[in-house]
Order: sequence, then structure tokens, then C-alpha cells
Amino acid sequence: MIQTTKLEFNVLLPSGKTAFVTFLVLALCSVQVMAHGPGMEKMDKISALLAEQGDQGFLYAERGHVFMDNQQWQEAMDDFNKAVQLDPGYVEYDLDRARLAYSAGNYLRALDFIDLFLLRHVNATEALLIRARSYRELGQYQLAVISYEMALTTLSIADGKASPEWYIEFAETLLLIGEINKALQILVVLEQLAHEGDGSQDPLCLRSVSHCESRRPSIRRAEIAGYHCGHNSLSGR
Repeated sequence: MIQTTKLEFNVLLPSGKTAFVTFLVLALCSVQVMAHGPGMEKMDKISALLAEQGDQGFLYAERGHVFMDNQQWQEAMDDFNKAVQLDPGYVEYDLDRARLAYSAGNYLRALDFIDLFLLRHVNATEALLIRARSYRELGQYQLAVISYEMALTTLSIADGKASPEWYIEFAETLLLIGEINKALQILVVLEQLAHEGDGSQDPLCLRSVSHCESRRPSIRRAEIAGYHCGHNSLSGR
């Protein structure tokens, strides 16, 4: 039916409109191919397990992750909510819902779920980062700074390694509230961490080179100085 319609339009409509209809048909075909891809196969398997084993919270959560990967936000949230209903004491589902809400651009809802999760996991770095980024997206920069500080502190306590991008995000957020000197200090800390030891095997140093080569701390310090002089070049590259 789709192929027949396209051929008729090619004959009857002006060239501009024909191109649009052809694109629409191709888009529909692409969606059909995606619907039969690996994600759909995994979803079918999970649905079959649910039919065999009855309602299981972890299965709904697993299917929610597949929906989330496909950017089917409402379907994913429905499954995560069902998982919470079945396993109300398993707070990891709140983190799943926070990730989903943030990815979907619902930052206020993400904060609600993060607060629930942090009641049980006070020093969870990922949760604190989602909270910081949500506050930043909402323009609540002071609250974002507090959460960035907490996230990076928890990593220090746990002797963990942070992504260089987190420090850069933190510095940029400090800049948004006029904390120029503190922003510079954060980037100095990043440089120091990146050059600990010989740097050849240090994961942070490697990520600094591979992931942030065009946003190296020394360059960012110069950019911040330029911003302070009225030349805003902090939008990323």
C-alpha cells in the first residue's frame, strides 16, 4: 500500500511535494526496520518472560531500559513505575526514573526521583550529578554548584576517578554565578589530577586527552579569562 501511494504521488503532484511524500515514506520504512531490530527482539523476549513468570519488577525495569534506549519515554516510565509498584523497597528504580526524566527533559521530575533515591544513598555520585545537571538546566545555578561540589567530594572520599567533563561543567556553572576565581581553581585541580604520576596510564589523564582535547583545562582557563573580559567562548566546541 505504501509503495503504490508513493508511485501515484510521483505522477500526480508537483516535484516539490513529491520529494516530501517520498521522504515521508522512507521515514516510515526506517521506523519499520527499527521496530524489528535487536532492541525489539529483546523487548519481545522480556514480554514473553513476563507472560510466563507473571509480574516481576526486574523484568519491567529491564524492558523500561529498552524503551528508554529507543527514546520511548512514556512507555519506559510506565514500566519503571510498574517495577516500583511490585518492588517498592528497591530504590534503584528511582534512579532509573531519574535518568529517564532527565533524558526526556523533565528536569523537575528528575529532581523528585533523585530526592527519593538520595534518601537511601546520600553519597551516590551519579545521583548527585543528575541533580546538579537538572538544577543547571532549570537555571538554579547556586543549587547546581552545591550538588557538583558534593558529587566531586564523594569521589574524593571513595578514591574514585571523575570524568574531566564534570570538572569543566562545574567550572562553567561557577562562571554563570560570577565565581571566576573558584572556576579557575577547579580547572587547576583538574590539570593537577590529569598529570599525577607519569600520566601514561592514568585513566583521568587519558580521558583528558581523548575526550576533552579541544577543551583542555589550560585552554578553558584562557576562555574563562576571555569571558571575564566580555568575550564569551564557553559554549563548547
